[in-house]
This record gives sequence, structure tokens and C-alpha cells, in this order.
Amino acid sequence: MNYLWEFTNSSNLEECNTIANELIPENLLEFKTYEKHEFERLSKEEFLHLYKLYQDIDESINLLLYSIHELGASHAYGTVSGYGESSLKSLERLIILMLDHKYPLPSVYQFLTYSINENKGWGNKFEGTKLSKIL
Repeated sequence: MNYLWEFTNSSNLEECNTIANELIPENLLEFKTYEKHEFERLSKEEFLHLYKLYQDIDESINLLLYSIHELGASHAYGTVSGYGESSLKSLERLIILMLDHKYPLPSVYQFLTYSINENKGWGNKFEGTKLSKIL
């Protein structure tokens, strides 16, 4: 289940947004069974695993995942203009949430090679899994 990592290496951001939306605890937990919703990418096994995992999560995890999704979707259906003000507002809310709940922020240094000046503001594709500390 590395769906969220596809965002950094995808040409189809709409599809990435769809799967991310399926993974948010608040959305996934709306359905008691896999059959009650027509998931586009999530398998029954993945649904059951996440459903069980999400049962007792802290609300801050739901907010964190929702905020990450919001950040990814902030310019998903258009071009990034200016300096990406919309995504910066989403990023600010995400950082405040992380600080409020004492979640560690990632180091910005590993991202300094990526620029808003590339690919109409989206930046060039890259293999995001290389930046993961948990995979």
C-alpha cells in the first residue's frame, strides 16, 4: 500500500487524488464493509487492514492525513501560479497541526533541489519513496 508515494512520480494527479481520498480515515470509516462502496483502487484486503488500523486512531492522525491530502490537492486541477499561495496556506495549516500535536517535522534540506519553476509549478517527477524514513 504505497499509493500516496505515487504522487511524486505521477502524470495523473487526478488518480492520485482519488486514491488518497479513499485512504483518509474519515472517508474509509464511513463504510462498514468493502462492498458498500465502490473503491477504485483499494482492494478488499487493503480496506480490511486499514479499517482495523483506523478503528482506534487518535483524531489528530485523521486530521494529519486529511491535511496532507488537502495539500496535495491544492493545485490538482489547475496550474500553479505565482509562488503557489494556495498550497502554502495548506502547508501552513499542516505544519501548525504537526507542531500542536508534537509530530516531528521533516527536514527541508532534502527538498531544496526541487523547484516551483519546473513543470509549470508542479516540479519534476521524482521517486518519493527514497525520502521515506519508514519504508
